[in-house]
Amino acid sequence: MAMLRRIANLFRGHKLRREIEAELRSHTEMRIEDNIAAGMSPEKARRDALLRFGNLTLAGERVTAADTVLHVESFARDLRYGLRQLRRSPGFALTAILTLALGVAANVVVLGFSTHFFFAHSTSLEQTASFKWGNSPRATDRNPIPTM
Repeated sequence: MAMLRRIANLFRGHKLRREIEAELRSHTEMRIEDNIAAGMSPEKARRDALLRFGNLTLAGERVTAADTVLHVESFARDLRYGLRQLRRSPGFALTAILTLALGVAANVVVLGFSTHFFFAHSTSLEQTASFKWGNSPRATDRNPIPTM
């Protein structure tokens, strides 16, 4: 589930940044409240909290970048593992490659045949001039529904 959330986070960047900013503000406010409860003045408590957290924008960017880096590293690690497993069992690798090649070839043949079958007799651009627009004898009175 965490991997799906990371993938989703790559496509919802603005919302994710707003959530991270809200989270960081919340932590800062909690730190200010803790400092005030410890006896600091509100100004000093706020200053101390901001110094402890540092630049909030930079912290948000680090969190976002870490999430993206983890996703890329995880993908690279999975790819290396898959290639290592294929090297360990060449028979399985050959079977997998042949199965994928057969599937791609079958799709190309079926789509090529269906394209030829369904679209081979479609109206070409030269024949569109012979369309009669509606029942009007004049070309300026065109009805949006063409008839043959």
